[in-house]
Amino acid sequence: MPFLANLEPDEAGMDPAEVSNQYGLALDQILVLSRNENPYGPSPKVGEALKHVQMNKYPDTELFLDALSRYTGYPNA
Repeated sequence: MPFLANLEPDEAGMDPAEVSNQYGLALDQILVLSRNENPYGPSPKVGEALKHVQMNKYPDTELFLDALSRYTGYPNA
């Protein structure tokens, strides 16, 4: 897709070890929010939901791709 060629690279920010050295903080005191990390972990509901998911096969993505196609206006090819 041509419009993707104009995207700028994402800068995630300093590495936690660099922050630790620069500011004198222990690694377990640093929350790295710029990398979409969750310091709290998943909801207990996630674990419960995963018990009911077949994990040995890829899911059928056709419903998702059709909905995405309708939303974006790009054909589901």
